[in-house]
Amino acid sequence: MTRWAEGLAELAPHHDGFVLDQFGVLHDGHAPYPGVAEALRQLRAHGKRVLVLSNSGKRAAHNSARLARFGVTPDLYDGVISSGEVCWQMLHRRDRARGARWAAACCS
Repeated sequence: MTRWAEGLAELAPHHDGFVLDQFGVLHDGHAPYPGVAEALRQLRAHGKRVLVLSNSGKRAAHNSARLARFGVTPDLYDGVISSGEVCWQMLHRRDRARGARWAAACCS
């Protein structure tokens, strides 16, 4: 039977780290959800690793800056993974990426 956790505090003792989606979990696009910064602070205080995941087409630095405007500062997480960052990295390393010919043609 599926049981819903009451929050991260209930899950934290059972996991070394967390991957948390940015939009809809940490903020609503306009403001952070109540208690987000404190919850992340508590995870960090207990030595948990935290990655922020986003399907944003923007690079990681842009997403980090947005999070900081919401009070979610870089000390509260280990890194940001966004689709925009992954795409940029793959195109940047086009000699080793799948679709290298396409990347070379696109970015030359």
